[in-house]
Amino acid sequence: MSLFPTSLLLEALAAESPAHTTPSPADSNAPMPSASDIHDVPSAFRWIIANHYATQPASPPRSVRIVADKGTCDESECAPHENVVTVHESKVTFGYRPYSEPGAPRFVGYRLHGLFDFMRAVIWERLIDKGKIDRFLLEPGLVGEEKAAVDYYQAHREEAARLADADIQRVLSGHAALKRLYLAARTRDLQGLEQCARSASSDVERVGVEQVRDLIKAMAEGDEAASRSARVLLTTRILQCAMAGLPIEAQLDWRSAEDSRNAADKSRQIKVLDTLATRWYALQFERICLSDGVLDLGRRLFFTESGESESAYRARVSSECKPEAAR
Repeated sequence: MSLFPTSLLLEALAAESPAHTTPSPADSNAPMPSASDIHDVPSAFRWIIANHYATQPASPPRSVRIVADKGTCDESECAPHENVVTVHESKVTFGYRPYSEPGAPRFVGYRLHGLFDFMRAVIWERLIDKGKIDRFLLEPGLVGEEKAAVDYYQAHREEAARLADADIQRVLSGHAALKRLYLAARTRDLQGLEQCARSASSDVERVGVEQVRDLIKAMAEGDEAASRSARVLLTTRILQCAMAGLPIEAQLDWRSAEDSRNAADKSRQIKVLDTLATRWYALQFERICLSDGVLDLGRRLFFTESGESESAYRARVSSECKPEAAR
């Protein structure tokens, strides 16, 4: 177990990291056709995804690819971070590679029977996946209980950033060169990082000049993800060097009691946010499923007497994808 949890180091960097959201496909400048202009099932699926597929802050979402005139999809045809929906006549299949979890199969594929199955597999599963809290924190229309919960959590997160930074600076109080390097990394001071790299002090040498240059390179290229990762790795090395030779008890007990209490409070608030976000996105899913555009597509391309009827579709919308279904 690391003495310097990545989550704590991220807290110390959080105040300097701007929020980022992956643009939705619907945000493209290209004009989107209206639902009434769609006349085939593959195009209908693409329209729904472009208008209603949730994106995930801070990283590209798992993409969805619609393949027409193909009955099935196997592992070799599915990229690691995509879902594939194949459409051939009346047969629709859904395939994906699960994220690398213990015991997970390498590839999963199954039939989709009707519009609701597609909405549940593609739209619902995205809304309530592990990115839902990150998206919920950025929702512009929160009021009442939801807004109060988000504000409370954000206050704890800002306090966590302050406390983590204070703890790290306390550890580095007797190491001037290491503290200068840490502050340059935390504040994204490119000139300060370059000066540290050129100084060739013994402390910086122990941290690793190459790691400093990796951060400089990522920042100069504007690669936010690589920069964030490099800052965490560099901060870890700085702390390791500062604590080298200290008793193990001192290395394990370097966080302040105030920081630990705040972390516990923040963890409890995350559970509250999870419940509220699930409820919020369950209601959003119902609105999407019953929106004029989706119902228009359903009536023209999916609802049939011999298959999925509109009444059956509405019944499944009202009963199957509720907050308890995401537990």
